[in-house]
Amino acid sequence: MKHRLVWGLALAAALGGILALWKIQTVPAPPRGLFCWQASVMQPDRSEVLWDCMAQQNLNELYQVIPPQADAAQTAAFLRQAQENGITVFLLVGDPAWGLDPQGTELCAAVDRVAQWKQELGEDAPVGIMADVEPYLTDAWQEDSQAVMQSYLHGMHAAYAAAELAGVRLDICISCYYDSWGLEPQLQELIETACHGVAVMNYYRGKEAEHLKTEWDLANNAGKPLRTIYELQAPGSHDITEQNTYYGVGLDALRDNWAHLTRTLGGDSSPGYALHDYAALQEVLRGKEDAP
Repeated sequence: MKHRLVWGLALAAALGGILALWKIQTVPAPPRGLFCWQASVMQPDRSEVLWDCMAQQNLNELYQVIPPQADAAQTAAFLRQAQENGITVFLLVGDPAWGLDPQGTELCAAVDRVAQWKQELGEDAPVGIMADVEPYLTDAWQEDSQAVMQSYLHGMHAAYAAAELAGVRLDICISCYYDSWGLEPQLQELIETACHGVAVMNYYRGKEAEHLKTEWDLANNAGKPLRTIYELQAPGSHDITEQNTYYGVGLDALRDNWAHLTRTLGGDSSPGYALHDYAALQEVLRGKEDAP
């Protein structure tokens, strides 16, 4: 009897270990992204530099501006290179004025563009959309933020329906302040019913966890991936202050913060992060190389 008990306990422990390992292996790795507003990186002599930089920084998502007039062959070659390098590319699109269109016309057009790429490259091609709309930057927002937010929601619902039909992933880039503006119900609807994933502009050093709590809870409950976006641009441009950016304190401090954020938020998965943006990242890395 004693031997059977010992054997049973050992078997239970072994099975527990296997299940724990299986759980670790089946939980997807947090996304680690990079915003890039430079279409010039798609040129063959520049794309290799981009892929090398992303590999060195352990990044697996690229949110890339690709103009509608971009050369089709060059775009296809760029997307194939990304696939070969294990990078998921998201077409980076958006304008504050798009939030005033409840039909989501421009976003639906972006869905059509990405659907065409997937048709050419294969349905499993790692291509999606990152919608950076920011309707709060319009004059209309100052007059009636509730109405504009409703219009933005309608447009996102239309785009999401189109994306679902086309088999295209549609993620959103949003401010971390919607809940503090009294728009938490609309924020919940946006995350739960109008996108496949979220990236949050979380630009206040030292308060990232506090400012991300609502968005993380909503995304985690909805089973949607979330990234916290870190600013790397130098203070002084675009009204950026020292408090908004990791330009001066560096990438080690940024990753320490992300580790703290992950421990603090908890949940069934871990938040990812994204860097804004490629040009600023290059500048930060050059500064590190030039440091004594």
